[in-house]
Amino acid sequence: MTWYKVLGREGNAIYGKGTWNLPEGDTPGEWMPYLGGELRECVYGYHITDAEGLGTWAGPRIFMVEPLWTVRGQGDVWITPQARLLRETCWNTETQYKLIRDCIDHAHRNNIPSDKLRRLDGEFLSHDFSGYPDHVVGLFWSDVAQEMNWDAKWYKQRLLAYVHGSAVL
Repeated sequence: MTWYKVLGREGNAIYGKGTWNLPEGDTPGEWMPYLGGELRECVYGYHITDAEGLGTWAGPRIFMVEPLWTVRGQGDVWITPQARLLRETCWNTETQYKLIRDCIDHAHRNNIPSDKLRRLDGEFLSHDFSGYPDHVVGLFWSDVAQEMNWDAKWYKQRLLAYVHGSAVL
């Protein structure tokens, strides 16, 4: 199974605390400190997601992560007592913009009203989120995932294609 960790621009946890040890080139990041005790979602443990949950949790940066072992949280959140980042994915400003455009085009081809997607696209173009807190970028992608819920399978497949660099740019 492939696991992902979504982080802020500086390698910081968006909704939690702390900064992760970033990989350098092909060298994985150092293991994060082991957390003993009871793992609890949104309280204690390193939170990661799988391909199913990535659409909901996308943010400024996405990394492939190796967990020690996992415990299932609510929905698409998994918790581990220790993990390390393996490598950063191909997710960047260019791929994010292209995914928004793909979503709008896909909605148009399927006669789905895409007013909110167009508004989100305008926000992305005009701000590029460079001055926004990392959690705002996370909320943006959560909104996109909600708007694409009518074809969630297509959205998740397209997102993963961009994350892994296999989408045609």
